[in-house]
Amino acid sequence: MINLPIRVVLGLGGLLFIIQAAWMPAKAQLGQHLLERNWQQIQAGNIPGSPWPGADIQPVAQLEVPSLDISQLVVNGQQGNNLAWAPGLVSAGLPGKSDTVISAHRDSHFRFLRNLHTGDQLQLTTSNENFTYKVVSMEIIDSNLSQLELSSDDQRLILTTCYPFDALQTGGPLRYVVTAVAI
Repeated sequence: MINLPIRVVLGLGGLLFIIQAAWMPAKAQLGQHLLERNWQQIQAGNIPGSPWPGADIQPVAQLEVPSLDISQLVVNGQQGNNLAWAPGLVSAGLPGKSDTVISAHRDSHFRFLRNLHTGDQLQLTTSNENFTYKVVSMEIIDSNLSQLELSSDDQRLILTTCYPFDALQTGGPLRYVVTAVAI
């Protein structure tokens, strides 16, 4: 028979695991909500303030997947802090004019990638332009064995996230890569 203090400790430990598991998706949703105000100001031609006190990120684009009813704001960079709040724009010479790469966590913002199909349309809106892309491929690559080949002449939108989607541990070498071409 387990005595009361051990039950309390085990119960609190279990509760902490549940809270930790729920925190990332909740933070991702909160980030999108707070960034939305800034995005509206940017679209109106204004210079927005910080999305929340102490934030050092701003939305730089909006990614939409009409077939899945997905709309997400994208921030600049793929640092861990950025990706906790929103997908991160990794590289872009000129979206719609060269390769553009956006990365996000597999268990929050880019969870929907598993539901994309060849032919689905993606829309990327920057502060002054709209671009439409068509998904042409989805592949799993080992980041230890290959790297993305980017071109300043192509007009691709490349979405990347860790793989597998349901992995219990983070940080593995596999990446799920969706490639879409401008139309």
